[in-house]
Amino acid sequence: MRAASEKDFYLEEFRARTLLVGVDREQISTAPRRRRLSAVLTDLLAGGARVVLVLGSDRSTDVAAVRAWLGLPMPRRRKAAGLTTERRRRGDVLRWKGGALEMAQAAWSVLRARPLCVVVGRQQALELATGLAGALRVHKLILLNPEGGLKDRSGNPVSYLDGERLSVLLRGGAAEFQGLGARREGIAAIARALDVGVASANLCKVEDLAPELFTYTGAGTFFSLDDHCQIRRLCVDDFPEVERLLLRGQEEGLLKSRSAEEVGEILLDGYGAWIGGRHLAGVAALHRAPYAAWRTAEISGLYGITRFQGEGVGQRLVRFLVAEARREGLVDLFAVTTVEHAADFFLRCGFEETVVDALPPPKWARYEETRRARVRAFRVQVAAP
Repeated sequence: MRAASEKDFYLEEFRARTLLVGVDREQISTAPRRRRLSAVLTDLLAGGARVVLVLGSDRSTDVAAVRAWLGLPMPRRRKAAGLTTERRRRGDVLRWKGGALEMAQAAWSVLRARPLCVVVGRQQALELATGLAGALRVHKLILLNPEGGLKDRSGNPVSYLDGERLSVLLRGGAAEFQGLGARREGIAAIARALDVGVASANLCKVEDLAPELFTYTGAGTFFSLDDHCQIRRLCVDDFPEVERLLLRGQEEGLLKSRSAEEVGEILLDGYGAWIGGRHLAGVAALHRAPYAAWRTAEISGLYGITRFQGEGVGQRLVRFLVAEARREGLVDLFAVTTVEHAADFFLRCGFEETVVDALPPPKWARYEETRRARVRAFRVQVAAP
């Protein structure tokens, strides 16, 4: 249920967008890998996305057999105004000829009538895919690599790189210092594609393609030049995605179970943090109304998407809410939790632990007694009392 909800959200994001996937033929030499790739492409196409698949290092001469070898579904032809009969009959598997701009024009001739275009070339997929993605300025570039996403010198996954850190990494010796010298060429190619207008890029293994594209956790490295975390009040169009995120937090035991009414309160009092203006990274609510007489408010429903936890999203949300409370003339903020690492988080954010009885009585009006016996309370002053 949870995974399907995440998948549905991402499929909706990709609807009517063009994604370009680059992979070398030897990486999908086994049938199980081809099936994994085909399943993801089929999901994207069924969800209304356009897909360009670039198959590199391919020296076969039988281009017509590529579709069957990949196990891809037969395309559903769309009507497109102005197409000649010759172009309408054109197949959706192209052999790379000429340069990236020439291939971009040929690929668009296919995409005008069909949602899938396969481009086969003798060069490596990295070169072909990044060049074609830049010429088309696609919504997303996905590079499949046998090593998967990036890892730092300690072996920890690097789940996200923004423009600033990408630039630092490509400076002389920086990639080598981080243990990524062998992957500099690929990182630089992704950076060039982003520079010319590709919205975002993903780097992962073939086996990890589905979790990388369709889950909050991800399984590779996500790249975007947008280097800011934007925080704003939630609006009604954000509610479905945020509800799914809160449900995930409850299933993981990080958030308490809430009724539909309580979830609605979080949505209406909620704030979201977006990476690059598009990718929801975390949420939190600032409940004011029940505690107006005490000139205080509660931070609740604080939850961050796993992929972006290393970006300090939780701390950014808390700092933003503290600033909001100060602007509104509140005296302090409080939060409660039964989760140990959440308690440590609030302490790191400058909160001080307090006794639960020191909190305003309305907090406990609908609270389970068994949970109250286990809860820890934290408070931070935001203005002079």
